[in-house]
Formats: sequence, structure tokens, C-alpha cells
Amino acid sequence: MKIVTAEQMRELDRRTIEEGHVPGLELMERAGAGVFNVAQTMTVAREQGVALFVGKGNNGGDATVAAEYFFKAGRGWGPITVVLASNPDEFSGDASYYWKKLAQLRPRIIHLDPQRKEPVAELLAGCGLIVDGLLGTGATGEPRSPVREAIELINAAKRPTLAIDIPSGLNADTGACAAACVHADVTATMGLPKSGLLQQSAIDTVGRLAIVDIGIPVRFAAALPPGRDYFMLDDARALLPRRRPSAHKGDFGHLLVVAGSEGYSGAAVLCSQAAMRSGVGLVTLAAPRAVWPVIASQCREVMPKPFDPAEAGPEVLAPLLEKCDALAIGPGLGQSKASETVVAWLLQHCDKPMVIDADALNVLAGDTARLRNARGPVVITPHPGEMGRLTGTGTKEVQSDRWGCATRFAAEKNVVVVLKGARTVVANPAGDITVNSTGNPGMASGGVGDVLTGVMGALLAQDFSPFNAARLGVWLHGFAGDIATLEIGEEALIASDVISHLGAAFRRLRQLS
Repeated sequence: MKIVTAEQMRELDRRTIEEGHVPGLELMERAGAGVFNVAQTMTVAREQGVALFVGKGNNGGDATVAAEYFFKAGRGWGPITVVLASNPDEFSGDASYYWKKLAQLRPRIIHLDPQRKEPVAELLAGCGLIVDGLLGTGATGEPRSPVREAIELINAAKRPTLAIDIPSGLNADTGACAAACVHADVTATMGLPKSGLLQQSAIDTVGRLAIVDIGIPVRFAAALPPGRDYFMLDDARALLPRRRPSAHKGDFGHLLVVAGSEGYSGAAVLCSQAAMRSGVGLVTLAAPRAVWPVIASQCREVMPKPFDPAEAGPEVLAPLLEKCDALAIGPGLGQSKASETVVAWLLQHCDKPMVIDADALNVLAGDTARLRNARGPVVITPHPGEMGRLTGTGTKEVQSDRWGCATRFAAEKNVVVVLKGARTVVANPAGDITVNSTGNPGMASGGVGDVLTGVMGALLAQDFSPFNAARLGVWLHGFAGDIATLEIGEEALIASDVISHLGAAFRRLRQLS
């Protein structure tokens, strides 16, 4: 799904109305209905009612339509209250039409008085859901009174909040948050995701992102410039091929994993197990003999081979490289000089696609030119701290410009970059970026990155292109984590839970396709 700027979305709306022959009233009706449908998916105390904040623009018009849906829903929702942050006489066009239509239902209406906020504060303290329809994607800069006071009241109430299109006070293009900015639990954005919603600075403000289909013709969205995509279910479904009934293990590739060291056997186990759960035909694990007992007890399907960088040169890996289709290196490898020698040798001699993670990235931090000169295709999977070391900056600088950092490094080093974190970014050397839609805070725990390396390595071995292996791997990894969280909860989630739910992720993806 394309990621758009506010201006691109306005142009899509215009084309839909003028060339697609969909009246603006119909688009607003679809938007308001979509907001109501998203609200239906939220876990809130419905009987306590809904407070809808209505601004004077199209965003307020969407909220007005949503208010009518809530009003007509009957006993499922408690009292419906409209909080006006402007005079209805200022409404125009489609928003004015729907306001007059709603007024005929005689909903409860409160006019926000910045000098007397107590009535609204009391309302919000006891309501089940707040809907933010104050400002839309065209708003920039600091919100002015009375919208500013409305935002402050919404945040102070600490009640479940649903933002329409974009949280009021958030820049739709940059993700910059104004001093007064709604902190939503869910944002229902219209048509396509706006770039500001997906920036690091906006993650805690946006909450869960829901895309509302308002009927923008596919051909109009397809005409947008390529290169920025939000990777979702349909994208994953398009990449996953069906398996032939006559297939055998040789059809699904052979992955070589170079991982593990004394005291760090778990990383090698997690990576290898994740690969086996991701469709690859065979996995060989090159690891020191010291960790073999742990590996043998937990990875019966994996073929262990003796390899210790401290005892043998990397040349002993050459016969294994000839038999494999892809390579995954780094989890638990250690950051010794011997490990650095192994990574450098593999980059120079291995023509198979490889994914590089963890310790293998850290030993490259002093000489990233070796990535540029790699013999085969390379995918790197740094977290922000590792990316900071690779770029010679720091975590703060990386997080402040995740898209730019990933795309620049990918182009400079001719690699695919998977910059991990909330809204993981995948960038290729051509400048294309994909922002992932799956995953949750429960996955912020040790070993989860090792699982991702195994998933992507397995896809590389199955002949996915490096960019597609990275995009699909990140999505499946996050989807498995989301499924696991539904059963276990975020606090209890561990890396092995993600592995055990990879099967469910693949199964659900195939069922949905």
C-alpha cells in the first residue's frame, strides 16, 4: 500500500470526486462509517457513551457522520455527546450538510468554552470513548484556541481515544508533534497511510493504525510515484507462492547458519529453529562444539557442523558454502578478532545471499566498506544502536530520521537495510523503502531479533530476492508476534513464542489468500 503526503491524498480525493464520479458527500459518508466500524473493534466501556470532538473542517465532517452512526446504533453505545470546538455557522460544504442532518436527531451538544472547561472535563471523565475530529491533514503548526484547550482536555482525561485521519496536532507529512497533540489509542486514517503517521516521533501519538477504505480507485493510487510502501496483508499474500504437491525438501533451499559461541548458544538455537519454521528445506548450523549439547537437545531437525572462529580459519566453511543456497551469520557469534575475520572472509568469498545480524554487524562497524565490496547480495538487520555504530553517529540521530538513515546507508553500501524497531523500515539500494505494519511492544525482548534473522535467511534460501525476503520476513515475524500476544499478552512474550506461532502466521496468511 502506497504511503502518501497530505497533498497527494488531497489530489487523490479530488480525482476520485471529479474523475471517479464519487460525490464528496459520499466520500465523507464512507469516512464517517469507517470511523464507526473501527470504534466497533476497540475494547471500551460502550455503555459509558461517546464524546465526539468536532472541528470545522472535513475532519469535523467525518466526526459528524460518525456521530450519526453512533446515535443510531441503539443500546450498544451509551449517551452520545458532540463537543463543538467551533461555531456550526463556520461549517461549509459537505461538513455543513452532515451537521444539519445530525442536528435533526437532537444529540447532546456542548460548546467548548476555553474559559470554562469543567463541563467538558466532567463529561470526558466518565465516557467510554473519545473521538478526535478536530484537525485534519491540512493543519500545520501549533493548534490555536479553542482547539488547543480541547486537545489538552482529551489528553488529561486518559480515556480510550480514536483519532480521525490523524491525531490533532500531528504534522501529516513529518510526524512532528505540536505542543498540544492528541495522544490516540487508535487512528483511523482515510484511504492511504500518511507519511507522518509512520515516523518514529508519531508512534506513541498514533497508537494502532487502521486504514479506512473510502473507495479511492486503485488506478489512481497506482499512478502515485513508487518507492514508499506500507507493507500489509495483501502485500504479504502477493509474495507467498503456493507449494507444488510434488515438491521435496530440495525445492525449498538449504540455509547455512553461522552463529553461537560459548555462553551464547541460545541465539544460534533461536535463529535455526526460526528458519526451520519458515519453510526452508534444510538448515546447517556451523557452531563451536561447546554449544552442541544445547543445540542437539533443542534443534533435532538442524544439522550441526563444528566451527569455532577461535580455533579454525574461515576457509573451513568453504565446503558448506558450496552446498547452501543462503547464509545467516551473527547471532551469538561474539565480537572477537576471529569473528571479524570470519565475517570479512565471507563477504569476500561468498556469492550466496546472506543476512548479517548482531555480532557480525558490530565487528563491521569499523570498516563498512567491506559491505560495499561484498561478493554476494547482503541484507543487514541492525537495531538503532547497531545502526548508529555502523554510521558513526548515535541511536538518537538514527531514530530522528529512520527513513533517511536506512535509505542512505542502503545506497552507499549496496545492501538491503532492515532497520528494526517499532515500524521496522526496509530499504534497498535503489531508494525504495517499506514500512512494516505488524509487531507489538511485547516483541521488545532478547532473542526476538535472532528469530527474525532465521526467518529472513530461510526466505533467502527459498530464492526470494533480498528485498522481498526482508519485507516478507519482517511482516511474518511481526504477525507471528501479534498472534502470540493475543494468547499470551505482551508482558509474557518471549522469542520462542514468536517461533511457535510462525506456523499460525503462515497458515492464516494462506487462509486469507
